[in-house]
Amino acid sequence: ELAEVPLLPSCCSGRMLCLADGPIFESFASEIPETWQRALADVGAINVIDPAILAVLDAPARSFLAWAGVTKPSEDDIFTLCVEWHLYVSDRAAEAYQAAAEAHRLEAEAEAEAARQ
Repeated sequence: ELAEVPLLPSCCSGRMLCLADGPIFESFASEIPETWQRALADVGAINVIDPAILAVLDAPARSFLAWAGVTKPSEDDIFTLCVEWHLYVSDRAAEAYQAAAEAHRLEAEAEAEAARQ
């Protein structure tokens, strides 16, 4: 399926973006410092196409990007994706902490059982 095909180079992360990766932007939001947005793009929180690619696209290619939903981001777009990314990272950290705590509990139980024998 087209949505899963790596089509567009990211501006920062060096990876290819798929349409299924979520919102893809043709530039950074002008209202937010670019250095902040580059940091977000580096970790995959936002997806921005490499500007060198946009500079060489012809009209049909730009029409395809518009059809695919590639747009200029608003300040709200960036803030929303930033919050979603932080919530996702927080959830993953909580899951990892719970897994580590459970592993520690099981290890302590095994050691206590071995000491009783």
